[in-house]
Amino acid sequence: MQSIRHRLLAIAAATLSLGANATEDGYSATYTNCMDASGGVTMNMLNCMGGETQQQDARLNHSYKAAMQALECSGLMKPDTHLGENARQIEVSDDQATSFLFY
Repeated sequence: MQSIRHRLLAIAAATLSLGANATEDGYSATYTNCMDASGGVTMNMLNCMGGETQQQDARLNHSYKAAMQALECSGLMKPDTHLGENARQIEVSDDQATSFLFY
């Protein structure tokens, strides 16, 4: 039990440390500078928001992948090879084809 707690703490610490490049309010310095330079012009502000959205999406994806990798390596997440009748009959890409059970 202690080992699982240590693993989860390590996963949480690794995931939270990935946000170190964001300012206190959660926005990047690039976004803050862009908004300051926008002059209150809507189109300029929308461009700033679009850039920030892409940057935050990349951060989220990186953090998610790191957390999933940590879970896989920790043994807390195991492939579910028997979905039974609850499996949905939809087409999925190769990277979505494996389902997991959390213990």
